[in-house]
Formats: sequence, structure tokens, C-alpha cells
Amino acid sequence: MLSSSAPQTFTSEEVTFPTYSPDEPSSPAWTLAGTLLLPTEQTSTKRYPAVLMIAGSGPVNRDGNITSGLVRINLNLYNRLAEHLTSQGGVATLRYDKRGAGKSLIPGDSNAFDRAGLFDFAHDALGAYAFLTTQPSIDPTKILILGHSEGSIIIPALASLLLSSTPTLPNPHGFLFLSGVAEHLPEATARQRRLIRDEVNTMSGIKGWLARKAATEERVEGQAKKAVEEALNSQEDFKSNFIGLKTPLKWWREHWHYAGYSSFDSGPAERTLSPMQIDSAKITAPVFALTGLKDVQSDPALCNVEKVKQWIPNAKSVECVVVEDVSHILRKQDSQASLLELQKEYVEQGKRNLDGRVVDRICEWVVQVVLEV
Repeated sequence: MLSSSAPQTFTSEEVTFPTYSPDEPSSPAWTLAGTLLLPTEQTSTKRYPAVLMIAGSGPVNRDGNITSGLVRINLNLYNRLAEHLTSQGGVATLRYDKRGAGKSLIPGDSNAFDRAGLFDFAHDALGAYAFLTTQPSIDPTKILILGHSEGSIIIPALASLLLSSTPTLPNPHGFLFLSGVAEHLPEATARQRRLIRDEVNTMSGIKGWLARKAATEERVEGQAKKAVEEALNSQEDFKSNFIGLKTPLKWWREHWHYAGYSSFDSGPAERTLSPMQIDSAKITAPVFALTGLKDVQSDPALCNVEKVKQWIPNAKSVECVVVEDVSHILRKQDSQASLLELQKEYVEQGKRNLDGRVVDRICEWVVQVVLEV
């Protein structure tokens, strides 16, 4: 078994690379910053397999932390996972600050993150992938793509971009879907609203009575519909309210369209594939999916081989793992899963190591796949 506490057997390098706009794919938009980890036993002639890490939603930096704005939280997810992959798996890893976060800032533009949509983030991942292929220490034919949470939705979009990239880039050697697979944002958020109502219905006392009055199905669904329809009917990238809170309208709009939705609750017609499903079918490399059973942000029930093969029918192979008592951020969770207590729970979990079972399975699969010819 591999240890959940990674030894320091790697070197770390600060890197930058250009990213591109979907509107002008041939012209660099600006520069993103990240960290490239390499095994310590590197030589001038050895080239390493690599894992590109695509973060989940929110203005997170390369480590998975939100360090600015009203809500700040340290998840320390991607740094710890990268260290395990490099020290235990013997592969290089690249993780980066999302546009508008960490050191991936645009001078004079404090709204860089808020104006970004799903496909902006996919193009950022394309820039990161292209950068990896040019590194003398990286084997460009053995780059794996890892997406966590929203990153698992970005993976199909990136796979499609890679097929049409100029110049042509090598095909990815494998894909890892963590805490989310075969699920688009409309479906995920609808499930989250149902879970919140279920939680509220079990609350006791005056607190429960007040919560049920405030969070009726009609009110919750009505507020969600209003927000999504506003994004779908707008051409703006984002909006700010009177206290400065920003809503990423473009992000919501592109997610709904990628899922094939024309309105809040109007998805693709029966037997019609969504753009996300069409792009998922372009994935031909091996696929690994892992979700924690106490994940309340993505659906663990979708992490099974049959369902994943329906979404990714052309994958060379599919392996799915659901780990008991593990949360969305890949930590052991003994308490009952709760969306209402999510931020409080994540603050505590962010102080702990990743779950050892999760680390083992991810590293073992990566090693197995990179050894394949």
C-alpha cells in the first residue's frame, strides 16, 4: 500500500504559459502561472509521463485554495495530490492557478475570473497541455488529464479541442475523472437542490420550521430558475449587485448550453445527444473515475462502468471506484454528508491528509496506464 503522507521526493518548478481565447484561438490572451513537479531522479535524457490537473469550480489557485474575496478556504487538494503522484507514481504533474486567481492575474482586470466561461477554462487547459508537450523532461506521448469536480466537465471540451488543435498535439494517454463523471451542471445542481430540501425536512425545532418555510420547493426552484434564465437571456459575461457580489452569467450560460439545455429545465430531446456527450464520445484513451460515497456535490451513483461507458463509449478501457466515507474533496468523512454544513466541513477537512485509499487507487491506476505501450 502507498502512504497517504507523501515524502518529499520531487523537485518543484514555477512555470508560466500562454492561454488562448475561444474567440481568438491563434492569439495568446494572457499568461497563466503554475507549478511543475518532477521526480528527483531526473536525468538529462529521461522523459517522464505527466499528469495535467484541471481544477474544480470557483476562483481557486493551483493548490485548490481560494485566497481572496468574501469566501476564503484552504482545501490543499491539488498540491497534495500532485505531490503523491510525483513522489509515489513517478510521474510529473502540472497544476496551475485559474485565470483571475493566484498569480494568473491580468493587470488592470479585477474581473478576469468572473467574466470567464466554461470554454475559456477549457482553452486554459489546452494551453497547459500544449506547454507540457514542449518540455524536454516530459514524454509528450504519455500525458494524462485529470479533472476534479468541474474539471471533469471540462475534460470532454478539452478532448474536442485537442482533436482540432493547430499545430496538432499528441493524443492524451489517459483521463482521470475525480468527484464527478457523466454528469453535467444542470443535473448536478438539480440534485443538490433536492438534497438541501431533504436535509431541511429532517431538521427539528424552531430552526427546522423556519428553514422549511424559507426553503419550500416552489421557492428554491423558482430562485434557481430565475438565476439561470437571466444568464441564458443575457449577452453579458457577468453582473455585479449593489454590494459587489458578482454572478458569472457567461459561465452559467455555457454550462447550460453544453448540457444541451435551451432553458432552465428543458434538456435535449429524447435520443438527442448533448454537446457534452458528443465531445465525451471523442475520448478514446483509458478512463478512470473515482468518487467518494459521501460526495454531495456530484452523484456517486453515476460512477459505475455501465453508466460511464454510455457517456464515453469509445474509451479504450473504463475503471470506476467509489470509496466509502470519502467526501468531494477526497478526505475521509465520518460525519453525515451535508450540503448545509459543507463549508464548515471542508474547512476542517482541508487541514487533513487526503484519504489513503483514494491516493492508492489513483497512483496505482496512473502507474499501470503509463506502463502501457
